[in-house]
Amino acid sequence: MKKINYLLLWLFAAGLILGISSCTKEPLTSPNTTEDSFSSKDFELIIIDNTESDFSDCDESSMIIMLPAYGYSDDDCESMGWKHEDNGNHYGQYKHNFKKEKRGYKIHLGFVLRNLNLTTEQIDSIKIYIQDHISCVKTQMILLRDSERAIIDSANQERQELIDSAKNGGWTREQLRDSLKSLNQRTRAALRDNPVRLEVCVELKACRLDLFTRIETILTPEQYIIWLEWKDKFPEIKCGN
Repeated sequence: MKKINYLLLWLFAAGLILGISSCTKEPLTSPNTTEDSFSSKDFELIIIDNTESDFSDCDESSMIIMLPAYGYSDDDCESMGWKHEDNGNHYGQYKHNFKKEKRGYKIHLGFVLRNLNLTTEQIDSIKIYIQDHISCVKTQMILLRDSERAIIDSANQERQELIDSAKNGGWTREQLRDSLKSLNQRTRAALRDNPVRLEVCVELKACRLDLFTRIETILTPEQYIIWLEWKDKFPEIKCGN
């Protein structure tokens, strides 16, 4: 019995020593706190894409309804000027209704900023610049979508006038369908040729130029060289077809 007690006591002591040793060891891989901080959404730019909205065609029983692009989250859609009511449904639940593919993409400044050895003051300033940039872009995207809603509202008013004319004028069903088909085509062309799209594109370029200029004004010469190498590879804003 004594031998068993000694054995148990020895095993307990050995386990205690090993336990203490394992708790004091450094982890094999420790997180890079600098990289983690620059991976946050604080350094993520808003999507810029002024491509025209798509819509569901109207017919005798359905109005024209604006459709956001496929593949974006709800937050992305709202930041690009679309609203939940634009398609009559929640984006995530009815993505099969969306016709246009995802076109834009997010730019994350953390990829370059984490290589600049920024001071705390520089980091705080850049966060403010990014938030101002996001507000600038959102303002322009809302202007674009509002102009598109006006085009669609006008088309829906014309649709109702066509339906009323068909009823009062004794049109055939085929005549009404042809008229509504022509209306859909003209509405799609109006969205594509919407002059606000070009105006917004110019302002979106200005939003990004302002952001980059403000960041560059607080960089040291050494930081600026690294920044410039990244910026020279940065894609231009595409204004759509």
